[in-house]
Amino acid sequence: GWRLLARSHASQGRAAQARDAYSRAVALAPDDAALLAEAAEARALARPDRRFDPQAVAWLEHALRRDPTQQRARWFLGIAQRQAGRHAQAVDTWTPLLAQVDA
Repeated sequence: GWRLLARSHASQGRAAQARDAYSRAVALAPDDAALLAEAAEARALARPDRRFDPQAVAWLEHALRRDPTQQRARWFLGIAQRQAGRHAQAVDTWTPLLAQVDA
């Protein structure tokens, strides 16, 4: 239910409410890799600078520990690393995506 509410808020442009609803969903399902990626994205979209904060990065890292093939988590973690100036680390994070996506 919290995930659906979060998606509804997000689709209506209510980023802060979406972030908060996703936080509640993650508290109930902390090992759902897809949910963690969605929640991390919502945290970034709720910020004026659109950056992934430490909590969002922690969720993305946890998502990849739970499911290393989770493409959105991998993509967003690479973006967070680029935002932090860790460009080589971002490349290393993104490289496994090459085997997962169509040319």
